Amino acid sequence: MIVFLTTPGYAGTHESLLAPDIGADVQVMDYRQLLDAKSLPRATYVFTDLDRLPLFGLQLAAQSFRTMRDNGLKVINDPARVLSRYGLLRRLHDVGFNGFNAYRVEDNRMPKRWPAFLRCEGDHVGPMTELIHSEAELRRGILEAVDRGLPIASLLIVEYAAEETIPGLYRKFSSFRVGALHFAHTCVHDDGWVAKSGRLGIATPELYEEEHRIVREDPYGPVVAQAFDIAGI
Repeated sequence: MIVFLTTPGYAGTHESLLAPDIGADVQVMDYRQLLDAKSLPRATYVFTDLDRLPLFGLQLAAQSFRTMRDNGLKVINDPARVLSRYGLLRRLHDVGFNGFNAYRVEDNRMPKRWPAFLRCEGDHVGPMTELIHSEAELRRGILEAVDRGLPIASLLIVEYAAEETIPGLYRKFSSFRVGALHFAHTCVHDDGWVAKSGRLGIATPELYEEEHRIVREDPYGPVVAQAFDIAGI
């Protein structure tokens, strides 16, 4: 059995794995249920959603990870070692993996390259602003975010680095890792720079054929593996 651990309210992330025809025994448990449990079934437990946990919750998850491991359960993704969104972006830049950098707003540092954008660490809704091209514009965006009730400690400045795949079309790649195995996932195509959910049918036949090849052959797997190692995932 495989049990995915999530933050309360986000079990839907793994909903497709709960289908009866999936061919695997999969369950989803949130961290509140984990902490309240008096006993746990023998299974492989995958710790996910760690970026949504507050620091105290992250500590409790890390302690649970060690208790479960020491009692013979198989556990994946150590909450004490997994980098935060900011930590990962900064580390990937520092080792030369990424050409763009990220900054905490509370550090009062300006990006070294423009444009940039604001986002909130710990959420999955994407950028909070359009592309920002100057320090004055960035400071206005920060003030507006704080006025809306977003804690300054959660705000990140990320330097923009996306490029069009073809004129007017952006593509997002993604990948999964399970142990030593890597799997390329389907791409997302969009006509805007925030390629999050994408739009069906807007890519060319050639790009869809290339997407099929990427999923089948995973040509970027060895490179992306380095990012997984750095992230602790």
